Amino acid sequence: MSELSNLETLRQRKEQLQLEQEVAKLERQQALGKVGAWAWWWVAPMAAAGGLLLIVGADGGEASAAVLGLMLIVPLVLKFCFRR
Repeated sequence: MSELSNLETLRQRKEQLQLEQEVAKLERQQALGKVGAWAWWWVAPMAAAGGLLLIVGADGGEASAAVLGLMLIVPLVLKFCFRR
């Protein structure tokens, strides 16, 4: 009798853990979905400035300007990768 009770307890615990994992997965997906919802009014100017710095840095041989340009383009890339 106690074996059945232990087995049922283990099954319930397994179901509970699976539900918790599914909830955590959905929360992660929701958090990533918020990245794609960033407003264009600040993403577009940052990307434009980043593109300009990238071109100037690559043309002038200034690595710091090119790296800064790449960093400013990252929000645009994230916006397109994680859009809904």
